[in-house]
Amino acid sequence: MELVYLWVKNYKNIVEQGFNFSPRFRCEYDEDTKELKVVDKNETGEFYPKNFFGNNINVTAIVGENGSGKSSLLLGITNSKIIIRRDNQFYTNDFTSEIHKFTNINREKDYDIIYMDFDLIKINPITDFWDFSQQNIYDKNLYKRIENNFSGNVNFNIIKYKENFYNLIIKYDDSFLSELFFYNPIEIRLSDFIKTIPFQDSQSKYINDKIKSVQSKNYSKIKFLTFLYSKIKNNPELSKLKHFDDDISILEKEQDILNYNRFSNQEEIDNIYKLLKVLENKKIHKFSIEDFNKQIYNENQEAFFKLTELGYLEVNLKDKTGREYFDLSQGERKLFAEFLMIFDSISKSDKNEIFLVLDEPDLGLHPQWQKNYIQELIKLLSTFPKKRFHIIITSHSPFILSDLPKENIIFLEKGKQVYPFEDGKQTFGANIHTLLSHGFFMKDGLMGEFAKEKINQVYNFITQKGTSFIKTKEEAQNIINLIGEPMLKKELQFLYNEKFEIDDIDKQIREYEEAIEKLKSKKKKND
Repeated sequence: MELVYLWVKNYKNIVEQGFNFSPRFRCEYDEDTKELKVVDKNETGEFYPKNFFGNNINVTAIVGENGSGKSSLLLGITNSKIIIRRDNQFYTNDFTSEIHKFTNINREKDYDIIYMDFDLIKINPITDFWDFSQQNIYDKNLYKRIENNFSGNVNFNIIKYKENFYNLIIKYDDSFLSELFFYNPIEIRLSDFIKTIPFQDSQSKYINDKIKSVQSKNYSKIKFLTFLYSKIKNNPELSKLKHFDDDISILEKEQDILNYNRFSNQEEIDNIYKLLKVLENKKIHKFSIEDFNKQIYNENQEAFFKLTELGYLEVNLKDKTGREYFDLSQGERKLFAEFLMIFDSISKSDKNEIFLVLDEPDLGLHPQWQKNYIQELIKLLSTFPKKRFHIIITSHSPFILSDLPKENIIFLEKGKQVYPFEDGKQTFGANIHTLLSHGFFMKDGLMGEFAKEKINQVYNFITQKGTSFIKTKEEAQNIINLIGEPMLKKELQFLYNEKFEIDDIDKQIREYEEAIEKLKSKKKKND
């Protein structure tokens, strides 16, 4: 099963355009006559890569410059006319209009389109719940409290997303395998700060009275003072100030009261006690995924998230070698989460034929993981041997293109499909410079604009054409020395030498002429 052709009538910046998704078939649709023309390369003898990614997987990438219509084309798949091939039969999702002059078109829908926009799991550093280390913070517990205060409504989304993450790793404990991280077990650390929270009934009235007094204050001011506290607490110079300890103590009490108010509901406190009972014997607990679910997560989920939200429980995944989850880079954690979500979406589908539509899934990844992305994705999909996939992926990465033949790539320019590699060049295994200049339409070169401007200024200074901020030849030579492109460096150095060697000779002639005049003058005096 594969998506062969997409016709877009009018969607965003794409108007009456057809797009070929199959390396084997070349299609053309006439909207006026309703005629669909299909050329089978098997019959014409044209080359195309066969079963390049395996018997049950096909991959099509969509690339182009910004604003070319990549994301629009992806979304168009779900609401435009598409032609699909299955077992040498063609099918369409369009039940309203006729397609004439191509009779073996059937109309049915027995496939799933899984659309994944990975903007959903971009991670903001200040609310990165994957990173439990919180390095370079004076007081980790206080920082977590500040983080929660400032995050507002966003915090709810993160907790909900975090809940989904735990649900998925519990659900797919034995089936989801990733070379990025073989998670097991879960480690839970109990913060020392939890012992300072006053839960006893005898203290409740006192605390509630304090809460009322604090609520009348300016809450933004308290947040600011709390943030200020985190900055000054361990400053040796400020600690010498008079009344410093008293001020710090007041800030700490106010912050503790605010936190108490966040779970002052009695039922919530009871649930927290139940969870703490499980954790009270040891400061660090290690659970298998199964035990974590039975003893902690399943029975005490609300309390678990409340305590982790406030920073009183620190939770981390460890793999079987002891490597901790936060040892992964942010990009690796993002990739792990993406693959887990893809695995979940496929597992929940009851269809055997799936279009997996991925909108820039490699965004934010280190180049090394961009290089590995297609290979790792194919490994993941290979764990579903009974399903057939057509992956459709947008990307700005030349590494993605280097894994695909040009027949598996749609190049977009201003909402239209173009063919920049028609001169016999290939994308598969091509070098990065070729892929960037051809695949992403970078017509004005691959050098950074800052570097280009610097080099142009050197050229202007040497040739005295145009204006230049460079004032001395030494400054120009220093910039030439930094240039990494050998031919460009050689050419500029040649111009430099030619220019300033002549200048040096003229200078020497002037110096010699001045010396001769001095000698002549001296001779006259002696005569």
